[in-house]
Amino acid sequence: MKLEKLQKTFDGVLAENKVHRYGNAILALALLIAVMGMMAKDEVVVLQPPTLTEEAEIGPNWASDTYKKSWGLYLATLMGNVTPGNADIVKKALDPLLSAAIYQQTIDLIDTQIAQIRRDRVTLSFEPQSVSYETETGKVFVTGYSKIVGPTGNENRDKRTYEYEINVTNYRPVLDYLDTYGGDAKTTDVVEKEEVREQRRLEKERERAGE
Repeated sequence: MKLEKLQKTFDGVLAENKVHRYGNAILALALLIAVMGMMAKDEVVVLQPPTLTEEAEIGPNWASDTYKKSWGLYLATLMGNVTPGNADIVKKALDPLLSAAIYQQTIDLIDTQIAQIRRDRVTLSFEPQSVSYETETGKVFVTGYSKIVGPTGNENRDKRTYEYEINVTNYRPVLDYLDTYGGDAKTTDVVEKEEVREQRRLEKERERAGE
């Protein structure tokens, strides 16, 4: 009886050891998968932009809309406040942000505007009123009031919008598109409505011409 009991106990220990070995192997495999997943996962940086009160996240090749809105507000404030004295500083600040696709065209335009500002001795100022991000197009719109002051003190104030496409490459912001125009932001909805109105206007003109 003692020998039989001893045999059963010994078999139980072997079985238990086998279970532990399989369990340890499974745990080791799970740990390896978790470590590999963490190594493959992009690092996420959480930022607190100086121009906004919300947190913004940025990865190696992506960024949250808050991050892009923050940069849009910074760029609009930079580009909208130019004097003959700080024009070169504005150009130097924009230079490293421009993508290769728009670099030369934008630099040539900036040089032309700088020459005109210095020739006419005018000062540009911009007061942002709203910042929005359009998910469908990835565009940032900054709308506010622009003021141009001439050498005699005469002022010209109007509503203006700065429009940007800001992307990220290796954690660095890249400006792929920029535009500025008078009036409200030309979001997709606004552009579509304008196209519909223009189409109706053309149709009415054709109808009048056919009468």
